Amino acid sequence: MKYRLLLVSFFALSCHADENVSDPEICNVVKKVAYTVMEARQQKVPSQDLQQIANSLEDPKAKQLYQDLINSAYSAKVFRTSFFKRKAIEDFQTGWYEECLNRNEK
Repeated sequence: MKYRLLLVSFFALSCHADENVSDPEICNVVKKVAYTVMEARQQKVPSQDLQQIANSLEDPKAKQLYQDLINSAYSAKVFRTSFFKRKAIEDFQTGWYEECLNRNEK
């Protein structure tokens, strides 16, 4: 799990740092990272594990975004059933994706 998070994080960093990447592509990266972060939350992965990944990011904007995702996910409830865990993950992912799209429209 930790390696998967790390891989997604570096993917997010590389896309975020590339000025030629279009906004919808950045939002797709945000969507994937949001999914992974909330999935970690629902699996009770300690937030410190994710913070270590965030701290390893060099791009300040990518680092801040990742920390915002972590803080948001870890303020949410952990559910007991797989149905509600999946719903929490999907809702979190959708919310962050839509927020990204809305910010990029401006």
